[in-house]
Amino acid sequence: MSEDSQNFYNIPILKPELRKLLIYSKITTLVILDIYGENGYPRAYLVNDLGLPEGALNPNIKYLKKHDYIKSEKAIVEGKESEVYKITDNGHEAIMEILGWIEELKKYKEGGKNGNQGSGGDK
Repeated sequence: MSEDSQNFYNIPILKPELRKLLIYSKITTLVILDIYGENGYPRAYLVNDLGLPEGALNPNIKYLKKHDYIKSEKAIVEGKESEVYKITDNGHEAIMEILGWIEELKKYKEGGKNGNQGSGGDK
């Protein structure tokens, strides 16, 4: 199958390495950490804000750290030692690229299947 026939309607495509971030806890974690920037965000707050049990959050945090989207450090939060997460430059770039891809999808949808669908993005 040729590359053109695989994307017949010229739908914007997200890079394969970023597709794995499109899981609620991963993308929401990146957005929260991007908002808080260098201040970081304590683990307990993240668990509470995401509404996920620790067991569901742990593999996603591990994935984000392994792929250099986030980093962590120990800090005192409300009188207790806690892990605080911060977004990396790689994480910020990933979230910006995903948001750009979402905008491309919106433009595609507004153009309809037979309208002006945009460039098709990265393949």
